[in-house]
Amino acid sequence: MANKQKMKDYTVMAMSNELLTLSISARSLEEAFQKAQDLKEEDFMEILGECMDGEFHIAGVYES
Repeated sequence: MANKQKMKDYTVMAMSNELLTLSISARSLEEAFQKAQDLKEEDFMEILGECMDGEFHIAGVYES
């Protein structure tokens, strides 16, 4: 007879460290820097699960 145990849910935790980029339009580097200060982690990536703890900061702004 097949094993008919009830399925259980388990939480999987992962840590990641990425360098992400996003293109924005601005009239000057100073304006781009101002716009960058308002960016949030969600502007760079979609978090599909629950984010319990993390760190986010803008690492730099440069002309491309």
